[in-house]
Amino acid sequence: MKRFLLVLALASMFAGCNLKIEEWNSNKVLPLDVSVPAVNKTYSMADFVSDNPKYLSIGNDTIYFAEDTTITNTYLAIDSTFNVTFSHGLPDVLDSTNSVISSRLPLINVTIRLKGQVILPFNLELVSSYYKEGVLVRADTVNIALDNPGHIDTTILIALTDVPIGPFALNARGRGSSGAIQVDTLYVDYKIPSSFDLRGDTLVFDEIALEVDSTIIKAAQKGLIDTLQFSMFGGNRLPVGLFFNTWLINKEKTDSAQVFDHNLDPAPIDNQGFAIGETTWIVTAKLPKRAIDFLTRDTIYIHQRVIIPQRARPVVVRSVDYIRYGGYMRVVGNLDFEKLSE
Repeated sequence: MKRFLLVLALASMFAGCNLKIEEWNSNKVLPLDVSVPAVNKTYSMADFVSDNPKYLSIGNDTIYFAEDTTITNTYLAIDSTFNVTFSHGLPDVLDSTNSVISSRLPLINVTIRLKGQVILPFNLELVSSYYKEGVLVRADTVNIALDNPGHIDTTILIALTDVPIGPFALNARGRGSSGAIQVDTLYVDYKIPSSFDLRGDTLVFDEIALEVDSTIIKAAQKGLIDTLQFSMFGGNRLPVGLFFNTWLINKEKTDSAQVFDHNLDPAPIDNQGFAIGETTWIVTAKLPKRAIDFLTRDTIYIHQRVIIPQRARPVVVRSVDYIRYGGYMRVVGNLDFEKLSE
């Protein structure tokens, strides 16, 4: 969400800091033990919806992924057709080659609304189809008989169940088999409630480049940093557990060091799959000394893999759910001012 929380936190850790010198020693060396604050934020699913208003909405505390389109002033008769397709790929931040997504959506609701004039008793065949990566995985057909000439305003609902998550195309099409109708408005939409049948997913994120502050670069180049440590903490009110595997990579991408390998437990849920409380978490990681050398360059990279474990029953994410997190980077060493001035 908003990329992913660990990268948000780690990125802000490299913003630099101001050091207040309390005391010199005779060698002009000052012990250094600095904690650089990172984020301290609560990010709710309502925030997530407001950040993505084009596709996400809230109704009765349920989050929906939805789209719609309208066709106006069209004539349908025998073998006349209409065809509407919505399609989406994976988010840009995901490595689509190495990510593996097995989870499924319990339900997609497709709505087709016809407003117009029946000229001759009209029969319409409606088909809604769901494709994943170009392969048809689910379809349903509904036949509608509009027998009475005159004004009509009718709504047809088609439900597609148990469909796989991933790059998809959703198609709604209609074909007249007899009669004729003048359509003033043809409205097509789909809604996907935020309910998930989790079957075990591995999300691999593209590497994120982070800029290293010049003060940290100079201290690392002079060998003045002894310890590099990351700490994060927070709370989870999502019905989903997450396992984070995060790595720091040097600028040349020839070496890496593990930062976090941590399991974030799901919130407790009720018998409807709703989160009803919060689980807290804290993790501290001391990086190996060779990782300090990564800070001698102006860029480092964060690589992250997130595993969403399988669950026995569907879970539902609501607008009141949230995740909160904070953290800091700790740098320990010695400020040798003569070396820094060289």
